[in-house]
Amino acid sequence: MADENEVEEVDGEGAEGEEGGKKKPGLIKLVLFIGLPALILILGGVAGALFFLGGGEDEAQVAEGEHGEAGEGGAHASDAEQALAEAHAEYKTTYPDPMVVSINHGTGSSNQMVIGFTFVYAEEATAQLLEARHEEIVSSYQGFLRELRTEDLVGSGAFYRLRLELLRRVNLEIAPARVDDVLIEQLVVN
Repeated sequence: MADENEVEEVDGEGAEGEEGGKKKPGLIKLVLFIGLPALILILGGVAGALFFLGGGEDEAQVAEGEHGEAGEGGAHASDAEQALAEAHAEYKTTYPDPMVVSINHGTGSSNQMVIGFTFVYAEEATAQLLEARHEEIVSSYQGFLRELRTEDLVGSGAFYRLRLELLRRVNLEIAPARVDDVLIEQLVVN
């Protein structure tokens, strides 16, 4: 009987230990399932508020500079902005007459394509080269555009490839000068 009492006492201690053990995981679960999500929401709210409401300092300095009051480094910032704008000045040459080119349809018939474009460049001397080499540029473009098919002009990727090829050809003609971009103002296929 003494053995049975000892077993019962051990079971009684085990039961008490289990109750104490359940309280700790309950507290941990409470922290994990309620406290952690609450903390994440609070941090997310703070980050969102800083993202949307922060950053007004730069705008305030610009606004102060416009009203004649120089903020921290306001005079220096405007000089730097002016120098940057002068360094990146762009010139444009627009050809007044769009090119009209017959392109292959693929079935033996041909379509007419009308294309108008503008060259964008950074140096004024490039304008003189573009004028002097106008016939060569047009000839290079005519040869390329005549070999196009209407299927080659379908989609936005085709438009991008057309611009890149026109840019490559004009830069080959006026080398060592450089055109930065070719803007297609008009593109009609009849």
